[in-house]
Amino acid sequence: ETPAGVACPCSADYLFDYWTRIRDHSQKALALLIHEVPLEKGSFHEYLDSTPDLIVMAVGPEGGFSPAEADDFIEAGFKPVTLGDTVLRAENAALYAAAAVRTLIFERHTWTVKANQ
Repeated sequence: ETPAGVACPCSADYLFDYWTRIRDHSQKALALLIHEVPLEKGSFHEYLDSTPDLIVMAVGPEGGFSPAEADDFIEAGFKPVTLGDTVLRAENAALYAAAAVRTLIFERHTWTVKANQ
């Protein structure tokens, strides 16, 4: 198992280049865009329904990504998710998102699907 790592802040261009270089070397790569407002109806659970072998997360600056930046991430294959209505500093949001992903991956075997009521 490859250990998790958190990179220093970088530009969106650097992250796009990094994602482009590494996603092709992965069988089940996943890129997540952590965004303040829901951009679509995706969730951590939905995106982690199978265990990816590589996860890249983009956490924006305080104030969030601009609409154009969010569109660029989505066009590059990032899946947008939100942390809900909690407003966090950027560094705390990154740790929160990493912890959420790690917890969901470790507990994935305990999930149950509930029938629609």
